[in-house]
Amino acid sequence: MTVVENGAPEPPLHIFRTRIWFDELDKVGVLHNARYAVHAERALTSWYDSRPELAASGDGRHLVKAYEIEFLVPVAVTGELDVELRVAKLGTTSCAYEFRFVGAGGVVHAVGRRTIVKTGADLRPEPWSAVFRQTHE
Repeated sequence: MTVVENGAPEPPLHIFRTRIWFDELDKVGVLHNARYAVHAERALTSWYDSRPELAASGDGRHLVKAYEIEFLVPVAVTGELDVELRVAKLGTTSCAYEFRFVGAGGVVHAVGRRTIVKTGADLRPEPWSAVFRQTHE
């Protein structure tokens, strides 16, 4: 997680409020590990949907290159969580987003990173548009 001088995380690019449902809990009563990825995807989709200029610029076509998550405190209740997104690194053809799952009282349940690569119609990497770069920097 990128931090500023005082040790606090940088302000989020986007905060997505998501809901954890009973059927997402595993047999020991905590949020199943695979469900975190689903909620992170929903947060990123929400952010992209809020930025129509990205789709118009052709930057909506990308593939996931890497996904990593560290589970810190289990989510053992249904209810709402915030998924905070930040830009970790913007490359020529790739972009890495950091995310945090934050629950009641500011408890951080998990942190992770998702890296994408912009592709053309042939699925080969191509550079991000100026619009994408400006939106992310």
